[in-house]
Amino acid sequence: MQSFGACGARVQLTFTFPEDATTSTGAPFWSAPKRFPHPITFDPSDPAHAAFVQAASILRAEIYGIPRPDYASDAAKVGSCVKVCRPACSGSSYCALAYKVAGGHDAG
Repeated sequence: MQSFGACGARVQLTFTFPEDATTSTGAPFWSAPKRFPHPITFDPSDPAHAAFVQAASILRAEIYGIPRPDYASDAAKVGSCVKVCRPACSGSSYCALAYKVAGGHDAG
């Protein structure tokens, strides 16, 4: 079985079952409890988005034993560190980018 990762799996799923897909009985495939995944545009000025990146960044740091920088205690600072330079498939991409940018590295 090929591993697509979170982004690849979503792309494959939406390719196989587009938003208007139906089951063999004619019922909509995307009905409760399944919902068609719609992308969210990340907005670093949105407190909820910044808080998500903050939480995910801290979790990632804890998992990999990365020291938590001082700015990580403030969601607004974490959000301002994120340089949105390309679309991402998940929050973890932004988390890695937030740590990279905040550490003074080029986001490229």
